[in-house]
Amino acid sequence: MKRPPNRAAACRFFSYGKAVLMAMEAYSAAAVLIEPPAGEAWFDEYGNAWANETLFAECFIEEMCQRINAAAVAAAVPYASHSVYPGLGWELADGHNAELSTSENAQIAPPDNRPDNALPARVS
Repeated sequence: MKRPPNRAAACRFFSYGKAVLMAMEAYSAAAVLIEPPAGEAWFDEYGNAWANETLFAECFIEEMCQRINAAAVAAAVPYASHSVYPGLGWELADGHNAELSTSENAQIAPPDNRPDNALPARVS
């Protein structure tokens, strides 16, 4: 008996090995992102931690999404999602660019604005 073609396999635009590699790279990048800059303490003067588990998870997800999106671009995959990583400058299916608008950028605290970027201490 002949097996039917695996149509789902044709949809996978990167291999299992590439997925594992991307996950390891994303994990390492997220681990670096949650480290305070050289000379900065882990806790600030108010006892707030520089990072927590939630921030690590968010960094890991963003790093993984960036890698998947880059693989999709490399494979010329038509991508209709509005969750495109802004750094790629991808044009969305509806013709809009993925870059943040000026009004959206105004809502983001600058990276050197420590009090706005600091996370509350972990509650046990």
